[in-house]
Amino acid sequence: MNQQDLPPGFTEHDILFECPKCGKSLGIDERGAGLIVTCPDCGQRMQVPTREEQAIAPPGSETELIASDSTEEAALKAKVERLQVTMEEVLDRKRYLEKLRIDHSLRFERIREEMATIQAALDRMTDILQDVDDRRGSGAV
Repeated sequence: MNQQDLPPGFTEHDILFECPKCGKSLGIDERGAGLIVTCPDCGQRMQVPTREEQAIAPPGSETELIASDSTEEAALKAKVERLQVTMEEVLDRKRYLEKLRIDHSLRFERIREEMATIQAALDRMTDILQDVDDRRGSGAV
């Protein structure tokens, strides 16, 4: 495209493309190729085409709309797959933590039982020592 064919304010270093939803003509510096942008008119999110994609499909062509839709669909599928993997990891972690909770509950129950046994033994020892002190005080030993 010649400099004279470009809309005012654009250079040959800009990528010109159209919104696939409303058809608004958009432009961005070539460094923005591949970025996801939002149409200022309709709010549609789209990926800025690369120079190669522009050479294959002229702006506004059906191929560009399909490529844009398939790119968005592929990005959404990839995101869903990542979320599914993350969900599986979370569920695995939940199962592991639940097993730990049960194991710890059983250990704490055994400790509680042992503490009760120790307390009962201490109570018996206290009673015996009390009896010994009572006998000493009464002179019955």
